[in-house]
Amino acid sequence: MSGSVKAAGFALAFVLVASLAAVAAEQAASTKPQVGTTTAPAPAEAQPADYTSAEVGSVTVGQGKPSADTETWPQFRGANRDAIATAASVKKIYRTWPEGGPKVLWSIENLGEGYSGAAIFGGRVFFHDYDKASRQWSIRCVSLADGQEIWRWSYTHEININHGFTRTVPATDGKTVISMDPKLVLHAFDVASGKRLWAIDLTRKYGATIPGWYNGQCPLLEGDHIILAVGGRKVLMTALDLRTGKMIWETPNPHGQPAPHSSVMPFTTAGGEKEYVLSTLKGALGVRASDGALRWEALGEAAYAQATKKADPAEKLSSALVSIPWQPKVAQVPSPLDLGAGKLFLTTGYKIGSVALEIPASDPPAPKVLYSLAGQSKPADDQAAADQAGAIEQGVFETDCHTPLLYQGHLYAVDHGVDKHQGVFACLDPNGKILWRHMDVPLSLGTSLLADGLIFLEEGNTGNIRLIAADPAGYRELGLKKLNLGNDAWGPMAYANGKLVVRGLTKLVCLQVGE
Repeated sequence: MSGSVKAAGFALAFVLVASLAAVAAEQAASTKPQVGTTTAPAPAEAQPADYTSAEVGSVTVGQGKPSADTETWPQFRGANRDAIATAASVKKIYRTWPEGGPKVLWSIENLGEGYSGAAIFGGRVFFHDYDKASRQWSIRCVSLADGQEIWRWSYTHEININHGFTRTVPATDGKTVISMDPKLVLHAFDVASGKRLWAIDLTRKYGATIPGWYNGQCPLLEGDHIILAVGGRKVLMTALDLRTGKMIWETPNPHGQPAPHSSVMPFTTAGGEKEYVLSTLKGALGVRASDGALRWEALGEAAYAQATKKADPAEKLSSALVSIPWQPKVAQVPSPLDLGAGKLFLTTGYKIGSVALEIPASDPPAPKVLYSLAGQSKPADDQAAADQAGAIEQGVFETDCHTPLLYQGHLYAVDHGVDKHQGVFACLDPNGKILWRHMDVPLSLGTSLLADGLIFLEEGNTGNIRLIAADPAGYRELGLKKLNLGNDAWGPMAYANGKLVVRGLTKLVCLQVGE
């Protein structure tokens, strides 16, 4: 991936053989972990394959102190996984910005290239980093007040740059922080000290395959459980105890669903059953939250044909298996979106588009297609004028990287379905009708976060932040902050106590966007 080129462009750089070779090379020979600083050169000895050993890794303590901030952004897309801030301080967000935009409180530069967004809890900010010189991957904890480092835990792990080194957002309840590194090693740390409490290597334990662009999945924190899509030979999904890593339940993987770039999301069916849903390269699926039972799989036509070909006709399925006209290719990055009332929105890039499903109250619940926005759009020569006249191309909507926002029944997202543009902001109604596209600002793989009816919209090519009104009537820009973070500013944002934490490719910035 490169800064001004949308995700379809970086498919040219994706070489599956090279990715598999890199995984095989690491399993065959890697480097011994170095204890101590994260900046000194790493030794050349062979590293043990067990990255979960107590001998692996070390903590470096800094001078930073947690701030007095009490609000949280505890995981990917916030507490409710919807990228919407609901804390009391959102009522004091600045609704207009001065000419230079909101104040930069602090910044951290020279990060290893990546897209690791932040989690915030107890005045601490958690994110991932990688030091190329020492080959050390780390989780860092810094103060929300000034960005000073409180601690970092690091270990030597050979990671070749593959559209950045780091990705994913940690998850924390203020006592324990969970992180997934690029090669599917799950770690748990003590928030106060940075001491590693336990770790699980998903490739060793479950036979999971590292995704082509490394792991992009962010662990789901629900109470004292961590929910992960394992994508192993036998196990599809698992729930683990937050404190100990002990398995609570496991979901079988009858149709070989792979470990995804996307993340597990909470969902409620039309019958009121709580589920965890996931989208993969084969389609989508739902797992019962209480016990991990696989409830349904909605597979693309090719995956469905393969699954049913191998099935025993006499076997009574305990889960629903249906075919849908939607199957990702190359990579599946956006996560499923709960539309409410048992409806689920799925989207992906590479000219595949989007589809909405209803998960009914039946047992097992067989998904039904509500509408499809598939294919590739063919906009008018003057698409801006056509949009203003209401003649918006309705044939497609898709987002390559980030999950849409849902606010007051409307979807807001960066749309990559218009082939003449590098990602434009768009709004859809609850039935999938595209209400407007703003064609004047190319966003690449920019991300967004919503608070009190205001959308913080990041340009993926620059890291510049635009303040947008969440208005189905049209695009209304209220402010602009030029951060000039450079290309590939794709990391998810985080919000707490009037502070917006923004990730560029090699820089983390904190803005004061409210009182």
